[in-house]
Amino acid sequence: MAARLSEMMITTFKTLDTEDDQNSVAPRFCSLVIPLVCSIMALDAARSFFPGKWVNIFCGENDQSTRGFWGSNKNSYKLQIAEAFDVFTSTSLKCEYRGDSGVPCVNRYASHQCHQNDKGEVIGPGYYDSQLLDELVIQWENSLYSRLNALDNEIDSQDTRQARRNATWRMHREAVEGLYSVVKTLENADLMMCSWCFCNDSSEFLACGHGICNACLAEIAIPSGMDQRLKVVESCSLHTPWRLFEPPLHFFQLPVQIGPRILSLDGDSGHEVIQTAILKDVENHFGRQIPIRHFFDLIGGSGTGGLLAIGIGQGNWGLGESATSLLNLQRDSYGRMPNDAIKKVFGGDFKSQRIIGSRVSTKRKGNI
Repeated sequence: MAARLSEMMITTFKTLDTEDDQNSVAPRFCSLVIPLVCSIMALDAARSFFPGKWVNIFCGENDQSTRGFWGSNKNSYKLQIAEAFDVFTSTSLKCEYRGDSGVPCVNRYASHQCHQNDKGEVIGPGYYDSQLLDELVIQWENSLYSRLNALDNEIDSQDTRQARRNATWRMHREAVEGLYSVVKTLENADLMMCSWCFCNDSSEFLACGHGICNACLAEIAIPSGMDQRLKVVESCSLHTPWRLFEPPLHFFQLPVQIGPRILSLDGDSGHEVIQTAILKDVENHFGRQIPIRHFFDLIGGSGTGGLLAIGIGQGNWGLGESATSLLNLQRDSYGRMPNDAIKKVFGGDFKSQRIIGSRVSTKRKGNI
């Protein structure tokens, strides 16, 4: 985590260092980064279900060594942030010494042995000197603990665990959106890292290119009107203005201990009749009280298998009528585009309710 936080700090500083004068870099840097750093840690602690006050957890004063990586003083959030800040300052802030001719020293703290110009020539003896670093350290420490106390008070004022998690996410979202609105280059950050929490690895990639983990994906998604287990992400707020997705991203929010139950239907000619007969036998075996589509989270297929999947999954076809309906569809839709065939059979608005993850827009002619 320290490496990812230091990368975020370095990228933010580079943006501010080119836009702002030196007098405003330190306060602006702290105002953007500290709320996000604090909320990143608070969000991770909330998701890890660490007990106790957030300030104590941050400092590692609670003995959580048996609960997770962050549970001991050795790996406390406080030390991880300190490590990230040290890496950032030692590799980003130039020495402010100027030689007799006004030529500046270009060395950073991590590589400073003497004062040198951009040609590598020695322009004077002495140690690393940076007033910006001194100012940044003072503002960082004061702002960090002030923000921690404010965050702790806000979280502690909530009545339930879920309310505390919701409050933590709300403050984190405000902080991360505020940083992205200023630092555009964060959009090109490490693709393996979640662009929202800067902590977990990405499990999905949004259409805009941002990686996102399962935990954050569940936070930004809204329930689908078709199925409460189905979640929809319609936009990404890490852009100014927000980036809208067409079509939206759909995913199933299932218990962590199980995977999605997927039914894949073959699209080769004649197989649809065999498939529907097999599925009908399965449905009959379980008493014919539960439609086969209720046994699966996702039904898909290619060619005629895709059309059969739409019929069974969203068209409410019974298995007894599926084979006949599909044969009629093939006969009536010969030479049609796939979109036109779907519109003819299922209605004008049905084409927009695509099978999750498919596009139904292949430009081809012939028997579908």
